[in-house]
Amino acid sequence: MKKGMLPIPLSCAGLADFEGGAVKAEVDSDGVVLNGFDELEAKFTEAYEKLMGNKAYNIGPLSLCDGGVQAERGNKSSIDQGKCLSWLDSHKPGSVVYVSFGTLARLRLRQVMEIGEAMKGSGRPVVWVLKQGKEGSEEIESWVSRFGEGLEWMVILGWAPQVAILSHAAVGGFVTHCGWNSTLEGLCAGVPMVTWPHFWEQFVNERLVVEVLKVGVRVGIEVQTG
Repeated sequence: MKKGMLPIPLSCAGLADFEGGAVKAEVDSDGVVLNGFDELEAKFTEAYEKLMGNKAYNIGPLSLCDGGVQAERGNKSSIDQGKCLSWLDSHKPGSVVYVSFGTLARLRLRQVMEIGEAMKGSGRPVVWVLKQGKEGSEEIESWVSRFGEGLEWMVILGWAPQVAILSHAAVGGFVTHCGWNSTLEGLCAGVPMVTWPHFWEQFVNERLVVEVLKVGVRVGIEVQTG
């Protein structure tokens, strides 16, 4: 793993304090409760306990514990789940590519255009989740609306019922940022992944998916992006 892929301290306003509080709580606690499971991470859990000197309890994957999570994890879905699943029902098993880069990553218009062209070139039906930020949102929404005419894809601007989408038989691939929740949800659904990490621990998660579990392929990103 290259230096540019290693997690770096958060510097964004508000997030640095959040990270500092999380680290302090971890150090001061007698143990941590993790969204993971022993069948996947037993040796890593043991290594953590040895390094930190306290206990780690895997109680996940949490996405399988509550049916409500399928509809809205983290926030209310921006699309009716029934409409989304009905669209997926109309496609053959394993034919749809699901694209989502998580909660915090924001793409520039040029990146959106490049991804759109790639998805068009694949000839596959696509479910594409785009998070709206403060900058360039109107431009991106306008471009997606124009570019998507006549294409077999569903664009969700905002939150998506990700667990329900990944669990659908029509979905055969997941282009992901390798956030931990998304990584676990992709693994539990048995969907192969195309990995495109952006920052923090996502490059470490990518290595687990690609090199250890061998259930994904890299896009090839080697430096962190905001």
